[in-house]
Amino acid sequence: MTLSLYNAIVPGFIRTVNASIVCLEKAEAHYASTGQDINAVMSERLVEDMLPMNVQIMFLRHHTVTAIKGLEAGRFTTPASPPADTFEAAINDLKTTSETLAKTLPHQVDDYADKPVLFEFGEMKIPFTGTGFLMSFSLPNLHFHATTMYDILRIKGVPLSKRDYLGAMDIAAP
Repeated sequence: MTLSLYNAIVPGFIRTVNASIVCLEKAEAHYASTGQDINAVMSERLVEDMLPMNVQIMFLRHHTVTAIKGLEAGRFTTPASPPADTFEAAINDLKTTSETLAKTLPHQVDDYADKPVLFEFGEMKIPFTGTGFLMSFSLPNLHFHATTMYDILRIKGVPLSKRDYLGAMDIAAP
């Protein structure tokens, strides 16, 4: 495989989103087995000043599919739509995210590697190239939000392991 921005980013995006789906499905099974309302976890936070679980999940889509759309637009900003308010909607959103990522073509990323992308958050404006934006902004943000989601689930007693977080690794055939 030739190293390109697409190859460096998109397979990892897919792996992290799919691993997050597995974690959420395990959470669903755990909550069902304990008789708890799974939707209650959507408002959980690690600490008071952090965003709740449903927003952590929303940012998994935002820093993957929406980030790739931001390459073409040359602009990336905070999410325009609200996060899912039910657990089922959150899982469905991540499944759609994974499907969309799987359909992403290399040129949809590689053609924008050196193009400008402006991140805007209120009055703050940060200029990037496509590569800098994906590698130093979206990718770390994706992992931050996936880790926070995982940590909330672990704190709530969902039996997850590091292997669940890592997802399907890209191992060489013998």
